[in-house]
Amino acid sequence: MGQVISEHDKAIGARIKSERKLFHLTQEQLSEALGITPNYLGEIERGRRSLTRKVATKLCNYFGLTYDFLYNGNCDISLSSLSSEGAIPPNKAELLHFIENCSENECTSCLSFVKSMVLAIRSSTNSDVLKK
Repeated sequence: MGQVISEHDKAIGARIKSERKLFHLTQEQLSEALGITPNYLGEIERGRRSLTRKVATKLCNYFGLTYDFLYNGNCDISLSSLSSEGAIPPNKAELLHFIENCSENECTSCLSFVKSMVLAIRSSTNSDVLKK
């Protein structure tokens, strides 16, 4: 008799896969960071295996997620509360607030631009350090 796959485990697995892809990680890279096998991670992502509390904790710490988001998909944190509590520096909160209501295309363009700018700044900073 086969194992029953719950819709809840499927949803958790889908959130994990989405986070992994958001960070441009392979199953091999993430499983190594978590200390589990790629096969086990794949089973979790497909909802065929349930998460252990230990792996859930590692995932939350790695991606900066809450248990509520991981297990239930709830994301009730406001940017203003994160900024006022000091969890996000004000300049990052302002950037997030600015793009919060962007369309998917606008977000894609912004992300591409920001990545290019950060890489250029880091490259410039690294070459300045090497010149000294």
